[in-house]
Amino acid sequence: MRATHHIVIVPKVTLGKWRQELNQWCPSLRVLTFYGSKEERGGQMLESLRKGTFDVILTTFEMVIKEKFELQKLKYEYLILDEAQRIKNNESVLSSVLRKFNASHRVLLTGTPLQNNLTELWSLLNFIMPRLFDSAEEF
Repeated sequence: MRATHHIVIVPKVTLGKWRQELNQWCPSLRVLTFYGSKEERGGQMLESLRKGTFDVILTTFEMVIKEKFELQKLKYEYLILDEAQRIKNNESVLSSVLRKFNASHRVLLTGTPLQNNLTELWSLLNFIMPRLFDSAEEF
């Protein structure tokens, strides 16, 4: 049976709180907090990432952009994005990188209203269901 991996991408400031919540509510999950200097991340890649000895990768927007090639190699069951308004511009670097991730399911968390901007709404819907919302013009 193939291992199931998930990725949770969060702002740097909430990384510790997310780790705490995952440990409290899902203690059986093996969480890899993928963050740190280039050397630390290199060690994490060799020890856990490439070996697949984790259930959940917990990381930040910045790490996703810096380590996109390694992180995009994996197939994820769930990709969870906290502060999802960061990808409301579908041409942003983060949005472009995340669209290349192979995830069966995508969950966007945001508390920020979209201010009645249909282009921003389309960008988020396109990220979640690209086949259904494939054209901003048609939307």
